[in-house]
Amino acid sequence: MRSMTGVLTLVQEERFQLADAARNQRFFTLAHDAPLEAAQLVALRREGARITVHYDDAPDALVHVAHRVVRAAGE
Repeated sequence: MRSMTGVLTLVQEERFQLADAARNQRFFTLAHDAPLEAAQLVALRREGARITVHYDDAPDALVHVAHRVVRAAGE
């Protein structure tokens, strides 16, 4: 499983976009077993919180499946 740390730039239901410090962006969708709800993503975006997303690596995929979303260390 891979991970990416950054800030949420877009949230729409269970789908979201994350941008890291180098402005790389990835699109994610919450896995059905992710211990987080869409409303929590909206709150994290509003706060501008740095988060870490743990996801399945799918090099050819446009949208990655996020299994865990947590506040980044030091937040």
